[in-house]
Amino acid sequence: MDYKYGLFKIVFMSLKNYLDASRWVRDQRRRLPEGVVKSTFHYRNDLSTTHECNIYKPQHVEKTEDLPLIIDVHGGCWVHGDKDLNECFNYDLVLQGYTVSSLTYRTCDRVYLKDMVQDVFSYMHFLENCHEDLGIGLEDVMLTGDSAGAQLSLLVWAINQQPELQKLFEVEPVSFHVRCLCLTHPVCFLNTAATVPGNKYLTQIGREGLLRILFGEDWKNSEIYQAVHSPEQYLSRDLKMPPILVMTSQGDSCYRDQSIMLERMLSDLGADVSFYYEPDKKAVHVFNIDNPETSLARRFNGAILEFFDSVCKTLGGSGLRAA
Repeated sequence: MDYKYGLFKIVFMSLKNYLDASRWVRDQRRRLPEGVVKSTFHYRNDLSTTHECNIYKPQHVEKTEDLPLIIDVHGGCWVHGDKDLNECFNYDLVLQGYTVSSLTYRTCDRVYLKDMVQDVFSYMHFLENCHEDLGIGLEDVMLTGDSAGAQLSLLVWAINQQPELQKLFEVEPVSFHVRCLCLTHPVCFLNTAATVPGNKYLTQIGREGLLRILFGEDWKNSEIYQAVHSPEQYLSRDLKMPPILVMTSQGDSCYRDQSIMLERMLSDLGADVSFYYEPDKKAVHVFNIDNPETSLARRFNGAILEFFDSVCKTLGGSGLRAA
């Protein structure tokens, strides 16, 4: 192991430890609201805690299969988090009249990006094969993710449309239709994700270290790296893209530019893309996920639900919410 990569791993794993500790402190002081029924399942037969998912439903709705479904892929720098990370956010969505599902996927301290993608596909196949028993509907589905979860959401959607990428990642496509994508504070340009503003030396260490931890030691020659390190590699005008909402905020100083770049790229490709920008400087990276109970986050998250409802109604879906 060369010293630059060793230095990167020390810093990166320190970030993981910091995120884990911050989450523990946050979870200790929070109390989840009533009115939500949460169930946990294994989406693979290995019974591993790294392959679990949650289904959240409104407590007093009998036919939950008639409700729109939000699939939430958590962020966390590809190294942190699980199915419960965004629990406050998911509870809040359910109380607005939706069914929500989240998953745990293996992170890059254990596996590569290819394995994470395979986990998400296994989870989506589980929903597809068991949706009747789970009491969920697959007619009106929004796929959403925040930060690294947004990158995974967009990538998984793209892979599901392209046989050559399915072969590369060794996955089978799911048949249910994702009506729209919501990408919150997305970090989709992996080749520039670890930029350190004003410091070329640390930027080089960070960029190369992140790509190595996601794609392997020989990342430069990796077919997967060459195919998906940027949305420019796997999105094109030939794809029939669903409506896409890209969201960012003034306070997201590290990754705001990634959201702006993605929205422009999608627009240039002719996608039906909407852009939501929160000008408040207090709106930091994934603020709406971490603190969904604030008025600022409620406005931000309200835009997500308005987008989903409008897509469902425009495309002939139910757009239903619980009474």
